[in-house]
Amino acid sequence: DYGLLNVYGGQLIGEFCHVAVDCQVGDWEDEGQCNVTCGNGYQLQRRPILVEPQRGGLLRPPNLQRTVPCVETDCSPIDADGLPVDCEVSDWQDSTSCSVTCGKGTKEQERSVITSPVY
Repeated sequence: DYGLLNVYGGQLIGEFCHVAVDCQVGDWEDEGQCNVTCGNGYQLQRRPILVEPQRGGLLRPPNLQRTVPCVETDCSPIDADGLPVDCEVSDWQDSTSCSVTCGKGTKEQERSVITSPVY
């Protein structure tokens, strides 16, 4: 800003002065989200410019963005709707025929894992 140095008795004494304004930046702020939803990733951060330099003030710092590590600990599998995916198995299938042809007997059945859970 320009301002008067001194006013005395209605008369200007002195001259206008030139005041430099330095660049001012804010604290680091997250930009978006971690690049992964599970495990180790990175996060972009930026520093906002609060005041631009004026009249020869100090210029903005060279680095106004950085990449920092981030860790997302929820590693359960999710479906297209963002819901957890549990272990999924097939229907029961006969794996052997009945042990007798008449009366009470036994037979074995099995089912397969379609989707394994991830731990």
